[in-house]
Amino acid sequence: MLSDLLFVLVQEMSQGRLDLQQLLDTVDDLSDLGLTTQIAHYTVEQMGVFIRACVPKKRMLSVSFYRPVDYFSGTFNRFVTWMTAGEFCHCELIIHSTPDEIMTAVKQVYTAAQQGQYPPEDCNRIIGQIEMYFFDTHFKAAAQSQDNMAISFSLLWGYPMSVRVLQKAGHDSWFKLPSKTDSYASVVDIPEVPSEKMEETLRFCIEELGKDYDSSGALFSWLPISSEHKSSYESYFCSEFVVTALQRINLYKNMDARHTTPNSLYGTISQ
Repeated sequence: MLSDLLFVLVQEMSQGRLDLQQLLDTVDDLSDLGLTTQIAHYTVEQMGVFIRACVPKKRMLSVSFYRPVDYFSGTFNRFVTWMTAGEFCHCELIIHSTPDEIMTAVKQVYTAAQQGQYPPEDCNRIIGQIEMYFFDTHFKAAAQSQDNMAISFSLLWGYPMSVRVLQKAGHDSWFKLPSKTDSYASVVDIPEVPSEKMEETLRFCIEELGKDYDSSGALFSWLPISSEHKSSYESYFCSEFVVTALQRINLYKNMDARHTTPNSLYGTISQ
């Protein structure tokens, strides 16, 4: 029945496989093709498989910007927000892709590290980080249950770079993909990134996992001092890493990664 079709569509959205716009687009597409009545005779399980096959895979880059509330409600984060003349204290690079594409990149980087294609200290770091984050049961469960994934690369004060899976729904804001209605963070999408640049960025992010937080760089990032552009660094602070990753694919080349704050980055890419 058509009520079963609607149930399946809503279920797919609640489990993070469809967002609201994809749900509406899918209903329109099926209606235009005259398929809504046809698949109404399917079982609920068959409908789920059919709908997931119809939904286009989402591949893009985004940057999340966090306000000094919730996980970032400390005095230091409020001070950073005030010092840098904006409303944000932290940012992260989010990669939206399919589980297959993410795991392909993971395998490529892991194999290269095992074969010693990076400096020895980097090989050990990369192998350890991949085993920690991508061989984890939580990541495997997410990869097996979703057709699209959002993974966020994070650098927090005093901690090496890490990655986590974001969900479209959830009570814990640290593991939730911020939406337009969330007050604790905002997300800016990077438009029209070619697939090969997406893959390149994903591999680079995986390669940089475990690198140290650049505390001194963060403290002086707000100063208007120019510095040499590099394709990678030994350590990063949050906005430095995001800008570095984007500049590697020829975006925002006029920015100075080492002297960019979350607020100045937001002002540039949200225009």
